[in-house]
Amino acid sequence: ARRASKAGLSIGPMTGADVDAVGRLQIAGGQTAFIGTRCAQVKAERLEFGVNDVLDLAGRFCPSTEPLLTLGAGDWRLHGRGEGISAAVPSFQVKVPDAAGAVDFGLVKGALYADMTGLAGTLADGAPQSRFNPIRVAGKATLARDVWTADIDGRTPGGVALGKARLN
Repeated sequence: ARRASKAGLSIGPMTGADVDAVGRLQIAGGQTAFIGTRCAQVKAERLEFGVNDVLDLAGRFCPSTEPLLTLGAGDWRLHGRGEGISAAVPSFQVKVPDAAGAVDFGLVKGALYADMTGLAGTLADGAPQSRFNPIRVAGKATLARDVWTADIDGRTPGGVALGKARLN
């Protein structure tokens, strides 16, 4: 079925999402897949990660060579490229006014996983009192066996290297 859809949904850690997408819905062999034909506009109230929730997520989720969304047998997968992403992480008092990167995120046999590559964006101070100037960041992040890891390079907006971080 080919269709333009607007939907509200919650899937995995994403709650209160509004999605505006155009593409093809395919149901076969116990799986449902949505193959996007353009970038989907996405807004979500929250990505739930315990004390490190991400709030007010908004941006575009663009198709790659695989379906944007696959569901089946209790598992799900989001696959594509995020563009023009904005969000806030209150636990770190950080805002992300613009970000992009490839995303492969899902649930397999009850375990969440994520593989995000080619990440690039800006981290801005979200504290009531200024702590730092905006930082351009680039890198990758993964979630496996309930552990997030990330390799991140930080630079000033003018391109001067600030440092590298490995987060775990």
